[in-house]
Amino acid sequence: MAEETLWLTVSISVMLYCFRHYQDKLLLFGFSLYIFGQLFDVLDGVSFFANNLFIRFDTGFKNLGFIVICVSLFKRVYEKRNLIARLSAEIENRVALQSQLEFAAMHDELTKVQNRKALFKRLNTNAGKCAAILYLDLDKFKQANDQFGHATGDKILVEFSTTLSERFGHNNIYRLGGDEFLVLLENMLSPSEVHNVEQELSLDLAKFNVGVSIGYSEMTKDKSPDHVINLADMAMYQCKSDKKRLARVATRS
Repeated sequence: MAEETLWLTVSISVMLYCFRHYQDKLLLFGFSLYIFGQLFDVLDGVSFFANNLFIRFDTGFKNLGFIVICVSLFKRVYEKRNLIARLSAEIENRVALQSQLEFAAMHDELTKVQNRKALFKRLNTNAGKCAAILYLDLDKFKQANDQFGHATGDKILVEFSTTLSERFGHNNIYRLGGDEFLVLLENMLSPSEVHNVEQELSLDLAKFNVGVSIGYSEMTKDKSPDHVINLADMAMYQCKSDKKRLARVATRS
């Protein structure tokens, strides 16, 4: 009788605890059945109820209550597992979306190379690792775009950015806008080397009846990234206006 009373007390305590935290009707129903079974066991120990027919089925209440409790707990575990799976999927989706947004913020949508924002972020943090820059602008691109359509113009830009990526490394190529690109170099180039780059790229673009003009400028401690880019930009326009098509090298002034 003392053992049954102990189990009755424990059952009631567990039921009250679960009622406070879970508010689960199925779980409460199972605990109720189980407690009734325990209660009948206690009453069964009293001689007055010993011959009562109803008391003979008290064990069934406990078993049924235990089954309902197990079903309810399994239901809760299943729901929790599904909830965790949904939360994990949601987190993965948000991480993927965040990565896409970060990529879009730093890359050109058409060519997939980095954009102006990414360029200045790198120059402001790792400018010391860059020795020089190439400033490139396509010649006769507008005419080709107008003559053959925007689809061809997009194809020219994509192929040109791919060529630059293969030659100088994808992480060193930046599209500044329109048909203007910039390349960060880890090593300085001589004027003849810059000219060779210009000739090779122009030869590759000849199938579209498009050429390229290149300006070159070297990074130094006494020049800001903006100043170096401006020097290369001016050198590029000098190259574009030069009938000999020689790439210009910006002076340090």
